[in-house]
Amino acid sequence: MALGADAPSYVELLRYRGANASPSTGLSDVKMAASGNDSDHVRLFFAAGAAVPSGGATIDVDVVATPNASCVDPRTPTALTLQWKLTLAATAAWSTFSADDETAAQVFETEVLLNSTTATDSGLAFQRSSSACRSVDVALAGDADIFEL
Repeated sequence: MALGADAPSYVELLRYRGANASPSTGLSDVKMAASGNDSDHVRLFFAAGAAVPSGGATIDVDVVATPNASCVDPRTPTALTLQWKLTLAATAAWSTFSADDETAAQVFETEVLLNSTTATDSGLAFQRSSSACRSVDVALAGDADIFEL
């Protein structure tokens, strides 16, 4: 199993078993079966950190499946090339709503956080969501030992 020679550098094939990455990472001798503990398949991904064309771009992807050398049955077919034309969707924007406030409502004052028994409001409120999906998962990045949402 391999991408065609003209495949863009920002796509890659990864070996999977069910919904998870396969313990076998190579793309040779991929055993595909209707069921079984060693039944794998291959998924097409955009490579991590790769520069992908902007929304609306169309890309051509060829995947070539070649029978493994261990297949000695005379009925084994020759290589199979599958071709797809993919159109990339445009990225939706982040929308700001009425409760969004990037400026503190008051001047920050010294607060002895180690002695505080209750949460201290910073005066900042964030309310943004994607224009494509209003459900957002939020988490702190940075020092989560001091701050909480």
